[in-house]
Amino acid sequence: MLGRSPDGSDHALVPPYRMDAVHVRQRLVPAVPRDRAVSGEGAHVPLCSGDAQVVDALLRRIRTGPAEGDVATYGRWLFECLLAPAWSEILRSIEDERAQAVEIVLRWPAEDVGLHRLVWEAMRDDVAPLAGHPAGLVAITRAVPAGDVRVDTITGVPRVLFATSVRISDPTIRPGAMFVGLLRGLDSQGRCRARVEQGVSVRALAEACASFQPDVVHVVAHGTTFPDGRGALMLADERGGTEAVDATRLVAALAANGAGSLPTAVILSACSSGSGDEGLDDPTDASPLAAELVAAGVPLVSAMIGEISESACRLYTRRLADALHAGSSPSIASAHGRRAALLGQESPSRYIDWARPAFFTAESLDPDVRLIDPTRVQALIAQADGLKLRRDPVFIGRDDALEAADLAVAPDGGIGVIALLARESTTDLGGTRLLREIGWRMLRSGHVPLMLGPYPENNAPSTGRQLIAEIVRTSVKVGEKLGLPPLVPSVLEPEDGFPAIGTAGSPVPEAKVRAAIRKQAKLFEEPGEDLDSDSVRDYLADDFAALAAAATTLGEPFGGHSRVVLLCDDVHTWGTPDTAAAGTSALDLLLDLLDASGLGRTQRTAPVVFTGSTVGSGGLLGTWRGKVQPGYRVIELGELTPDEAVLGFQWVLLHPWTTAPLEDQDLFRVSYTGNPDSRAEWEAKLLRVGLRPTNVRGKLYYYADAVTGALCRRNDDEQVFRDYAELHKGFEL
Repeated sequence: MLGRSPDGSDHALVPPYRMDAVHVRQRLVPAVPRDRAVSGEGAHVPLCSGDAQVVDALLRRIRTGPAEGDVATYGRWLFECLLAPAWSEILRSIEDERAQAVEIVLRWPAEDVGLHRLVWEAMRDDVAPLAGHPAGLVAITRAVPAGDVRVDTITGVPRVLFATSVRISDPTIRPGAMFVGLLRGLDSQGRCRARVEQGVSVRALAEACASFQPDVVHVVAHGTTFPDGRGALMLADERGGTEAVDATRLVAALAANGAGSLPTAVILSACSSGSGDEGLDDPTDASPLAAELVAAGVPLVSAMIGEISESACRLYTRRLADALHAGSSPSIASAHGRRAALLGQESPSRYIDWARPAFFTAESLDPDVRLIDPTRVQALIAQADGLKLRRDPVFIGRDDALEAADLAVAPDGGIGVIALLARESTTDLGGTRLLREIGWRMLRSGHVPLMLGPYPENNAPSTGRQLIAEIVRTSVKVGEKLGLPPLVPSVLEPEDGFPAIGTAGSPVPEAKVRAAIRKQAKLFEEPGEDLDSDSVRDYLADDFAALAAAATTLGEPFGGHSRVVLLCDDVHTWGTPDTAAAGTSALDLLLDLLDASGLGRTQRTAPVVFTGSTVGSGGLLGTWRGKVQPGYRVIELGELTPDEAVLGFQWVLLHPWTTAPLEDQDLFRVSYTGNPDSRAEWEAKLLRVGLRPTNVRGKLYYYADAVTGALCRRNDDEQVFRDYAELHKGFEL
């Protein structure tokens, strides 16, 4: 058994010793060697002696429903079999003032099923579970021989692919649906760029990995085993059914990204994905699928050994994400997540789900590797806040619009214009928030979002000249927030000599250049001769291409793929031919400028996304809708579907809303989760909130608060994390 010295070197904690084992229903379980004494007295003593009947009974209860004290007995048994001889030395390592934490690495091959199938993370001494030991932070990592595996630290926004074997709305996948809710929160915060694929087959998983090239893949599916003992996931097949997919096929799908490289990490939320155990009576045991994936070259795999409660999942995942994004090593981050789940558990001696997350890693991996360098992500978050793109609470629904926006900036995506049109008033349909979410999504992908709106009543662009001036002013503002030098727009009648200001080598300060551009834009919007739309479009294409090219100097995630994306809010309130003061109207000009490349060129498109009502604008958008061209996508902006609402409202309630600009702040600074025994009633209550997304700000929290105790529970996550931070003063979080 090895430990880590404060100087970073490995050293032997105790001389190597042999772990005896006994067979229980053809499964190996540990027993203390006869020449070593068992410390203390209690229910763990017959277990340590290898009493197969007692072991079998305890394992069955742990899996199906532990009695009071079973979890503590189970943890003490594992501790005595493995760590007792070395524990005094480990404690000295923890207590060393130079050591902030200790990592216990369990090293065995994927084929050692008898060892992998046990929940070693539940170990405890005679004081407390190791996961929450008062002496300090204890990380437990399962190392698997896998050759020379290395990890490159992610310096940009991590890409996370979430794949489910069935639709998220399927009742059998509800725990996975809650994972998506937590993922939505991380995505909204800017900590990752998430993509959700539902009902995937192994081929669909490969296609998603090829197009998205994820850093992390999270799979929710049912687990199974082949007759020869190999672990597998049940994924959709090509005939509408399901099929068992083993580690070999999963690895091939995960590596289908053109370069043949595997994701840095895989998370498995599946029955037996960590333990390879379908039941104690199953004679065909399986190597844990998680360990098999590591052995095949996936550097890091997290798996749940059995079903985990929503609260443990929530606390573990959030603390894990916080620690990873703070730059902690994955093993230490996992330990923080498990410790938070334990401390948030009301009865840790009765329930074991706090210990079920297991962390597998390639044996050759540097234990101090940082999975994420948060520097660039933090800069993007600051830029998004400057552009007012980020908003609470968690964004829900509208997956079709988000997918279309992704296609619009994808190579050969074939979409240049996305029209989000309501057949009624756009009030309370969340169109502005949707555009902001698309803009934030674009920024994280390395594109430059220009958002026109929302405008106060009667203050939207009226004429075509006002529209162009507004585009110019927005471009200047966005460039400034991104830290780019001002670019003189050619669209402001370049023949008048204006572009001479701020050219390369000019001593004019950037602030004065921006002021001059804004002044010229103000002059440009005054009534004048009618605009030539072909010329205007040509100028805008040049200006947008120049802005996108300038963004490439910012580094990751910007690059040669970067595009300007124009986002226009409630265009039916803009000037129309009937309402424009003079000349071409703003809406008429916008629609006239559009083509399959948005407002750009085929070589560098500039997609345009706008919201509007077909009953406003004198019906102009309704007429335009009937004449859409190839490269245009029209999506209805209406109420949420019942499935979107019932899941989405739960996702919102998972996350404390700390910036809610409303009264009764105590209602919003907690999370609400449905009681498992009242799932149907809870979801029915949520549907009574209504299907408009803006009801989140009104009815949702009051409805949840009214049924707290009967149908749901309140969780003060912020207080839990404050307590956790207080407990860990002096530790590197």
